[in-house]
Amino acid sequence: MLTINALFATAVERFGSRVALIEPAEEKSMSTLTYRALRERTESFAGYLQNLPIEKSDCLLIWSPSRSDWLAAYLGALLVGAIVVPLDVNTKEDFLLRIAETTNAKFLITSQKQFAGLKQTSLPLIDLDALPQEAIDRAKLPEVHEDDLAEIVFTSGTTGQPKGVMLSHRNIASNATSAVTVVNMRSEDRALSVLPLSHMFEMTIELALIHSGASIVYARSLVPERLLSLLSSQHVTC
Repeated sequence: MLTINALFATAVERFGSRVALIEPAEEKSMSTLTYRALRERTESFAGYLQNLPIEKSDCLLIWSPSRSDWLAAYLGALLVGAIVVPLDVNTKEDFLLRIAETTNAKFLITSQKQFAGLKQTSLPLIDLDALPQEAIDRAKLPEVHEDDLAEIVFTSGTTGQPKGVMLSHRNIASNATSAVTVVNMRSEDRALSVLPLSHMFEMTIELALIHSGASIVYARSLVPERLLSLLSSQHVTC
């Protein structure tokens, strides 16, 4: 069955001890997360969602810059059958509120700092800076099918009302697996991530990299000197 959940599970089985995610940490150091550690974080977040409870096909908004916990929250949400509604970090409050109302979103996943900047929202917060962790109950995980929705991606609304594009697990996973062949991705590759994970192109490529067992390096800044430093220090290949 071609689901994002199955794609990730297979990658963990094949590449468990390999580094999946790399990102800048404090004091100019870098933090890493193996495929196995990413699964643990993902499943622990899914356990938290189970206890809220979040039910299959509930919508969750993610509003944050790209980072390892963005991806962990995304994969954890899909594991419990939820639908992710990604929003660009620069999304304005009025647009965010419209999308929340349109999708009947249950929670907003973002940082406490970003959440505090909102003037009005009835959406409860899930703090991405301290991603909640609870034991997962595997027996209660719903069966997720390839035609189940994984994401609803909204247009910007600059030429009218924003429109939500409904993407199934199969839509996204099939594009990701095809990209591995087209681009010839390898487990030895290290890719620098500069686009927002809220963009479908970026998410597709990151899932393709996961499918191939490669490593993803998150850039916290687009300053050219810092990007060049990451390219060199992290031995980025693509």
